[in-house]
Amino acid sequence: MDGVNRSILLPMTPEYISYGDLLVSEGSLVSHLPKINEIDDTFFKYSINFEDLRVSSEIGACVR
Repeated sequence: MDGVNRSILLPMTPEYISYGDLLVSEGSLVSHLPKINEIDDTFFKYSINFEDLRVSSEIGACVR
């Protein structure tokens, strides 16, 4: 441990908003918009958008 505060990466939004209430400092969560895959006229599925996902040295953990 180097004593540096890092963020938690949620690779898709919408994410569980209640996570924000559990954190010590604001800005501890980082999230990205997902890919939306249309299955048919009434269904879709979210998936991680790996093309736009950037993980920097400020990220300490990734929640999937």
